[in-house]
Order: sequence, then C-alpha cells, then structure tokens
Amino acid sequence: MNEQNEMMKCPFCAEDIKAEAVVCKHCGREVKKSYEGKPKASKHESYWLVTVVSILLPFIGLIIGIVYIVKQYPLDKKLGEHALAVSVLFSIITGVVLTVWIQNAALEAQNEAMIESHRQSQEYVREFERQAEEAMNRANQY
Repeated sequence: MNEQNEMMKCPFCAEDIKAEAVVCKHCGREVKKSYEGKPKASKHESYWLVTVVSILLPFIGLIIGIVYIVKQYPLDKKLGEHALAVSVLFSIITGVVLTVWIQNAALEAQNEAMIESHRQSQEYVREFERQAEEAMNRANQY
C-alpha cells in the first residue's frame, strides 16, 4: 500500500495523520471526516456561536476573529477570518440603518418645526386681518 493515500492533514494543526484517525496524535483534537481537504470555518465546532456573537455584537466578533486568526491551527484561522468578515459586514449594515434612522428622525423634527411655523404664521395673518378689519370699521364709523 502507498502511505501517501493513507495520510491526511489534520485540519487543526496541519500535521500529517492517518486517514482513519479519530483524534490527531499531534494536537489531540478530534478529527472528523467532514474536515478532510481544505479547512472551512463552517466545520469548526464553535462556528454557530462565533457567527451569532459576530452578528449581535460586532465589536466582540472582531476581537474573537483576531484571537482565532493568530492561533496556529488552520481551522481556527478560517473561523477567525469568518468572524472578522461577519463582524465587519454587520457593523456596516448597523451603521447604515442607524444613519437612515437618525436622518429620518431629523427630517421628521424639521417637518414638525415647519408645520408649527406655518401654523404661527397663519395665526399672525388672522390677527393682522382682524386688526385691519377693526381699524376699517372704526374708520367707517367716523
């Protein structure tokens, strides 16, 4: 048998291990068949937790991403890249949503101020017309 065919790379430490291995003899982590080939962030046991944290708390997701990227295992590095990407994406989305919301609130306040100003102007015009009519009535009496 050819030994190359029986070996694979550990997705965590990138060391050669037997294809049938359940646990890596170098790093001690559990090796699953789904990890074979190029490491993918979605294969990491913390994938969903890191994804949810990165969406809900992008700043924490950035920190998690940086921590995982500096780790030595390829699968951890992929998870770190994923956390950074999700955090940046949701930071941008949150920023856009907040900007639109704030601009909408400012426009609404400006609109209310304009309506109030228009109402006051109409009151001044009515008062002026009333005073002018009174003055005309007094002038007609004399």
